[in-house]
Amino acid sequence: MIQASFLIAEHWKLLLELNGTVTPFTEKLREQLKQELEEEHQNEIEELRRDYDQRMQQQEQEWLTQTRIKIRERLVEMSRRHNAAIEKTEGLQA
Repeated sequence: MIQASFLIAEHWKLLLELNGTVTPFTEKLREQLKQELEEEHQNEIEELRRDYDQRMQQQEQEWLTQTRIKIRERLVEMSRRHNAAIEKTEGLQA
């Protein structure tokens, strides 16, 4: 009975191999394809990360440029107001 079950298991394995369901070749191929897909996925993730970092740097540069412009404009306006106030004061003293 035990020998018959081993024989049946061997025949079943042979039938699966003949069918192409289970073979060392398909296992190797499956593992190779899995590894290739993982590598492609990892490369896509890295590319997206680089793109994201580049966009963030661009946005930061744009923000800094706009902030500098606003600060410069406000400083110029404050300087004009200060100069105008000094001129008024000098005009009143004269």
